[in-house]
Amino acid sequence: MNRARCVVLGALALAASVPCAAGLPDWAEAIASAVPEPPPYDGHESSRVLHAETRAVVADDGRMRIERRVAVQTLSPHGDSIEIAGYAFDDRARILRSRAWHLPPAGKGRRERLAEIDLADDSVFLTDAKTRLVGVGDAERGSLVFFEFQAEEELVASSWMEPFYEGAPIERKRFVLDVPPGWSVRHAWLRTDGPEPAVVGSTRTWELTGLDPPLPAPLADAPADGALSRPQIGKIPT
Repeated sequence: MNRARCVVLGALALAASVPCAAGLPDWAEAIASAVPEPPPYDGHESSRVLHAETRAVVADDGRMRIERRVAVQTLSPHGDSIEIAGYAFDDRARILRSRAWHLPPAGKGRRERLAEIDLADDSVFLTDAKTRLVGVGDAERGSLVFFEFQAEEELVASSWMEPFYEGAPIERKRFVLDVPPGWSVRHAWLRTDGPEPAVVGSTRTWELTGLDPPLPAPLADAPADGALSRPQIGKIPT
C-alpha cells in the first residue's frame, strides 16, 4: 500500500547533545535501550527505520534551524551492509553538522568518522540542489546506526516541505515545528489524509507510525517523488 505522505505547512505570522558513556548521544541511547529484536529477514528489506525526526525552529526573521535525526536497524544477515542517510539542501542552506554512530549487536556504540559526500541532484535542472550523505559500513544484522544533521535554512518564500518517506519501513516518523510566540500555523497533507498536530505552546508535532515504503509501479513516478510537495510558510498582517 502506498504510504508515502507529506505534510504541508503554512506558518502565517504576526498573530507566526552530549555523548553518554556508551558512546552514543542521549537521543540515540534512549532508542537503543528499548529496541526490539530484528524481525526475520524476508530477502527484500535490508534495514528498517526505527525513528526519523526533523525539528524546525523558526526565528523571528524567518530563518530556520533544522535538526534531523535517523535511527536505522540492519536486517540483512550479511555482515558488510552499508547504512546511509542524507540531508537535502541548496545554496540557501548551510549544514552545520553531520555525524553518525554505530552500535553493533555485541559491543559499545562508537562515533563513526567517515568522509561526507555532497551529491548534486541530477533530476532537477539548473539548480544547486544537493544531498549531504553520511554512511556507516560493516553493519551486521541487528546493528543500530544513528545519524544526525544540523543545518540553517534561509527561505526565499517562507515554506517548508517534510516528506514522510525514508525508502524503508518506518516504525516512527515525526516532524516538529517550533515558531516564535504570536505566530499562527497552517498545514495540509497531500495525496493522503494525516493527523492533526499535537500542539504545546508554539510547538506543533506531526507523527505517523508503522509506515511501509510505497511500491514502485511501471511507468509511474518514483516513490520518493510521490512523497514530495511544496508547502507555504509566510507572514501576513494582523
